[in-house]
Amino acid sequence: MSRASALPALVMVLAVPACTREPLDGPAVPMARPVLVPLSGALGTGDDPVDAWYSSVVAQMREAVLQRDLEGLRGLLAASGDRAGAPEWAREPLRHFADLCGALAFELSAPQHARVERQGAEVLPLGADLEYHFVLDVAKCGDAWSGPVRLGAVGEEAFTTFLAEIEVLDVDPEGGRTVGRSSQMLRPTEAVDGAQGGVLRLPLRLEIGASGAAMRTVRVRVEALPGRVTVGGRVVPNRRFFCASHEATYYPQGVESVRRAPMVTLREALRLGPEAHARHLYLAARFLPEGAREEAMSMLIRTVRLGNSGEVRLATAALQVVSGETLPVGARDAWLEWWQRRVQDR
Repeated sequence: MSRASALPALVMVLAVPACTREPLDGPAVPMARPVLVPLSGALGTGDDPVDAWYSSVVAQMREAVLQRDLEGLRGLLAASGDRAGAPEWAREPLRHFADLCGALAFELSAPQHARVERQGAEVLPLGADLEYHFVLDVAKCGDAWSGPVRLGAVGEEAFTTFLAEIEVLDVDPEGGRTVGRSSQMLRPTEAVDGAQGGVLRLPLRLEIGASGAAMRTVRVRVEALPGRVTVGGRVVPNRRFFCASHEATYYPQGVESVRRAPMVTLREALRLGPEAHARHLYLAARFLPEGAREEAMSMLIRTVRLGNSGEVRLATAALQVVSGETLPVGARDAWLEWWQRRVQDR
């Protein structure tokens, strides 16, 4: 029996793309070409020590790929020597693994040279449209061993699509949280060649709109989807991997006046009516310095004791922020009992 016929079933090393949460339009995402390599089940079969050695090396290379161990894979390739001297059955897997060195070099280096940049003014109010650029310095991806990286444009044999996942967290003046999630596909429309100093820039625009929230946190996470990339002149498959993220919190217009004088703002919001100044009250509670918290809690408890149900909800939400307690918003009796115990324990 020949060595090739004794090989076990082949296995695909690279995963296919995961499903996204929404329908996708535009050109299809290219499927990563499967890299088929022998499993280690044949280890120790047959009497040829050369076959047994290469079987062990191939099994170790497969594990190095799965573990994203680039240096380990390169060491094994160097130890295996010239492919022309390898058994015939091992030459093709060794060639595939040599290609995968380039893919791994791209996957491991890209996150170090990628970022998500928000465009426009340094400070934007809650409700403003948000524009970002996903930036990847392709010239710095890869390494000298594998060669320069080239990202193709949509329609080329080798191109990679990027997925931007967006999470929007709104917090209302009663401490309630609303989370919205969406995703956008980012596709290069022009090729970017790292050998020529190329930098990839892909725009991303969010039109979220205003709301009654007191604060909004927007998180953007970008990943490369399975595709194909050119490394050192060879087209190789890349897997899905994390590239970059961005997170920022936005507040309503005029928040700077609250930030400058949170105690004054809290006092005036309670005096003029919490329901008419709900966002001011909540934000003032968030911006209070440590030394002002005791006085603020005393003022808020007064509203909890004497206010109507709406005022109680707003005052107890602010109390949660100031005190760190987790009693339910609007639970007048529970908050008053908590305050009484706190006063007695002093």
